Amino acid sequence: MHVYSFLEVQNQPGTGKPRPTSLSDLPEKDQSRFMKLVTRGKELTAQGQVKLALQVNKQALAMYHSEKLARRIAKMEVSVGVYMVH
Repeated sequence: MHVYSFLEVQNQPGTGKPRPTSLSDLPEKDQSRFMKLVTRGKELTAQGQVKLALQVNKQALAMYHSEKLARRIAKMEVSVGVYMVH
């Protein structure tokens, strides 16, 4: 599981811009894309395509850091045998 440093949590990696503290802080278009990615990840998981769902969920997490989604990703990584240590 990727452990975020304090700086990464406070800023979007590589941009120096503050991370949104709420999903509603994102532009409406990005909110919609985030929700579609999360929904697609759930669908893929239900279909047994956990590796693909993991990729989709990571895309969503890159847009907006959600603790719930981060925990879901960590569980998925364990289930597919991927251990992310940075």
